[in-house]
Amino acid sequence: MSVSCDKALLAHLNTLPTHIQDHIRANLRFLEAHPSDLEPNTIEGDASLRWWEFEVGGAKYRMTFDVEARRPGWVLTSFDKVGGRGTRPAWY
Repeated sequence: MSVSCDKALLAHLNTLPTHIQDHIRANLRFLEAHPSDLEPNTIEGDASLRWWEFEVGGAKYRMTFDVEARRPGWVLTSFDKVGGRGTRPAWY
């Protein structure tokens, strides 16, 4: 499984603190090894979107993936701080 994202989202992710970037990479490695863990996390109304949440220092973050994109692997469509401001996915 590979993960890709558009240049604007990648630029945003590169501005995040290093410890957040490290957690993103660790969670992506986990999902690469355990892709079935993402399956039940379907976004209501769009079966192609899946979400994954993790915590860093008490703050919760959510990554959203399009698992049926026309590219190989998964496409990271958004990264948000739950209850905070982040990138806004198209389905918001």
